[in-house]
Amino acid sequence: MSPDLTSLAPFYPIERYLDATLARKLLGQAPLITVQPKEIAYWSKFVNILNSLESKLDFVALTYFHKDIMLAYRLGGQTHDDRWAHVETARELGIITIEQIDNPVRLGFKMRVIKLNRNHQLVKEILARK
Repeated sequence: MSPDLTSLAPFYPIERYLDATLARKLLGQAPLITVQPKEIAYWSKFVNILNSLESKLDFVALTYFHKDIMLAYRLGGQTHDDRWAHVETARELGIITIEQIDNPVRLGFKMRVIKLNRNHQLVKEILARK
């Protein structure tokens, strides 16, 4: 709990009311919250669905994710361009990576796959809340 909340209850210590201890930030210590709650709320569904797919499939084809999954779960908008913009934003933010692999069905051809960047702070935060 933030020490700033104690100023809201000068007569009865709020930490006793909430049965919590104050979190005191030490000099040089990183902030307690590193990702904005608004960002977590915005990207949660996207990250959780992609995480679920990655746990069940060997790889997630980008076109399958874009055309079928995003449309079915209403991720990123209803139009083709809106969904591509959403994927591109996630890539630019570092939430996902897009890679090329050999197509297992059409030998000699490449395909693009989408992967969660599990080292990204936002992705870590969302997956830790599951």
